[in-house]
Order: sequence, then C-alpha cells, then structure tokens
Amino acid sequence: MSTPAPAGRPVRLIDWQPSLQPALEACFQADRADARRRTLVATGLAWPLVYAGFLPIDAAMVPDLLPAALALRLGVFLPLALLAVLALRLEQPPLRRETLSAAVAALAVALHCGLGAASQAPTAHFHLAGLAVLLLYAVSVQRLRFRLSLALSLGVQIGAAASALMLGTPLQIAAPVLLLTLSAAIFALYAAYVLERQARETYALQLDEARLRERVAQAADKLEQLTRLDGLTGLANRRHLREYLDQVWARAQRDGTPLAALMIDIDAFKLYNDRYGHPAGDRCLREVAQAVQATLRRPGDLIARYGGEEFIAVLARTTPDMAERVARRVCETVLRLGLPHEASPTAPVVTVSVGAACVQPLEGLTPDDLIAAADEALYQAKRAGRNRVWLAPALHAAQPGIASDDAAPDGAAAEPARSQACTPPPAPLPGGLS
Repeated sequence: MSTPAPAGRPVRLIDWQPSLQPALEACFQADRADARRRTLVATGLAWPLVYAGFLPIDAAMVPDLLPAALALRLGVFLPLALLAVLALRLEQPPLRRETLSAAVAALAVALHCGLGAASQAPTAHFHLAGLAVLLLYAVSVQRLRFRLSLALSLGVQIGAAASALMLGTPLQIAAPVLLLTLSAAIFALYAAYVLERQARETYALQLDEARLRERVAQAADKLEQLTRLDGLTGLANRRHLREYLDQVWARAQRDGTPLAALMIDIDAFKLYNDRYGHPAGDRCLREVAQAVQATLRRPGDLIARYGGEEFIAVLARTTPDMAERVARRVCETVLRLGLPHEASPTAPVVTVSVGAACVQPLEGLTPDDLIAAADEALYQAKRAGRNRVWLAPALHAAQPGIASDDAAPDGAAAEPARSQACTPPPAPLPGGLS
C-alpha cells in the first residue's frame, strides 16, 4: 500500500456512501490507479466492438438510417473511443479518468437515442431497448464510479423517454421498453454500489490489518528490547552480553584477533546506598553507566550491566595495552563525574575499580575464561586499594598485525599483571580507541 496504516480508530466508510474519508479515498485511488487504468483501457477498446455489434440491429429496426448508423458508429464513435483509450493510457487524475470513460458511454447512448428518434421505420420503437445493453456494459463491465453510473442511468431514462415521445411510440410499446431500461439501471446501479463499497471495505480492513501488524511488530520489538536490556540503566543485560560475547568470540577465533573484557565495579557502593538511600543509588548507577558507555567509542564494543553495581565491557580486536588504556579512561571518566561519596574510604567522590583481561581465543579457551580472568583482575584491583585498573596477564599473546605497541609475538610468554591507580586527568583525554 502507498500509505501507512492510520492510527486511532478502525477505518470506516462515510455513512452509506461508497467512499472513504477524503485522505484515505485518495490513497485508495492511488493504490489502485494502475489496475483501474488497465481495466478502463481494456473495456474502452471493447466499446467499438460492442457498438459495432448494433449494426445488424440497426439494419433490422432502423433500415432507413443504416448509412447514418454506419457513419455514426464507425466514423464518429470509433475514432473518438480510440482517442479516449489513448488518453486513458496516460497518467490521469482519478476523477478525470473516470469522467472520460463516462463520456464515452454517454456518447454511445446519445448516438443510439438519436438514431432511434430520427427513424421513420415502424420498428424504430424497439430500437430503444438497446439502451439497456449499453447501460449494463458501462456500469457492470466498465464499472464506472457509482455517481457517474447514476448520472448515466438518469441520462438513459431521459433519452429513452424523449425518443419515445419523438417517435410517438404507443404506450403499450413504450411502457415495456422504459421498464426494461429502468430495470437494467436499477440492477446495474445496485451492483455498482455494492462492488464499489465492498472494494473500499476490503481496503479499510487491509489498512486495519496493516496497522495491527505494525502494532504487534512494535510490541514484539519492545518486548525483545526488554529481554535484552537492563531496566534501570538501559545497558545490555547478561542475556544480551552472553549472545554478543559468543558472536565476537567466534569471529575472533575465525579472524585470529584478540578479545578483551573489562570488569567494572563501583567502589563501596553499599556504603553509598546506606548513606544516600536507594533512589540516589539508582541515580548513581545510571550516571556511571552513561559515563562508561560514553568512553566506548567504537560501534562494535558492548557495555552491559553484569549485576548489582558491576558492569562489563567487551572489546573486540583489542590488545592488552589497548584494553588498559580504555580501562584507565573508564576509571578517570567516572572520577571526573564528581558524584559525592562521603562514606567512601577511597575518595570523597564515586570511584570505580576496573579489572581488564585480554585473550587470544583458541581451542581450549572459552568466553567464560575471559570473564573469569577479568573478574579476578577486578578482585586484585579491589585488594590493591580500589580506584584503580588491574590488567591481568594475557591468556594468550596477541597475533602480529594487530595495532598494539607492546603486542607479543607468537609463542612469547604472557606479560605480568599490571596495576595503576586512577587520578583525575588535568584535561579531557584525546580521542583514541573505543
């Protein structure tokens, strides 16, 4: 469909009318423009054949006007109908397109009425019955819009009555002929109304269904986000972390690149809650989470809430030196927040300790080994006095070709653990990895 499903109440037609609200009616017309144009072109091409089919009837009922019938049907109607078909093949506004088709039908009716009224043949009275065929073709086959069909039907009745008066048709002949055209008009108009209304009701149901599908999809997306995000901080939760870690682990194994993890813990957070209350503790968690997330500058890095006041960052294609720089930036960014923490034995503001670990994913190692190494490094950072970064010994040296100043070649011994206290930098750090 060319229009999105509308919000709000279900789509409904305007009272008894076979049309939608103006904006939706325009969308309906636009969605069906190509199909409608093909229908009108095909039925327009058939108009000359239908009209030429009346020539045997002309010869039987109005033989005195057969040359005129040939001239009108083949010399006037045929070229005009073909010109209308050529115009219908072009892009046209819906109203102009429908009006042009109705004009062709009106021309056919007018010429037929003229032939019958001008004839002096005694059988000319019965010639008017052919108007019912023309009306049925225009309304039921060509399926003109209901209002245009109604106007054409009135024109047929007026033309038939006027022709009968001009011919002086006896009542016993005129009444059945007029009743025939009237019955054809009623049946054709009823069919046109029902079909036109049903088409729009179907379209309205499709719009409602599309809107419902969109709402279900949005609800499913929201539910999926809720199952993958931490409700308090908006970071990834442990489920999302595990899925992501498995993916980057497999990619690192395939590409031969190192993988790092940072385990981050807010120092003395229980004392913070005891001193300031749990609502303030929740605000602290959110601010720290946002600050940590802001330090991860690469789109492929992930920060997740691991539990309580612990966070974990997973860094793809990251060597030990690179992981240590990111860990220091995390520690210093939180320190720079300056969140008061009068109960902390470490500093008068909120601080974090960061355990960093780097691994070369190979056979015999698992993502759990990386998390365990980062968790052990965090424990060592806490034991060493908090507000510091502790880099665990690399579980495997990084491969050559990865940007690192101190990357070890294959087979080299793992670097020893490194620890560094965090101090607030004099100015914001320059851009770098992550």
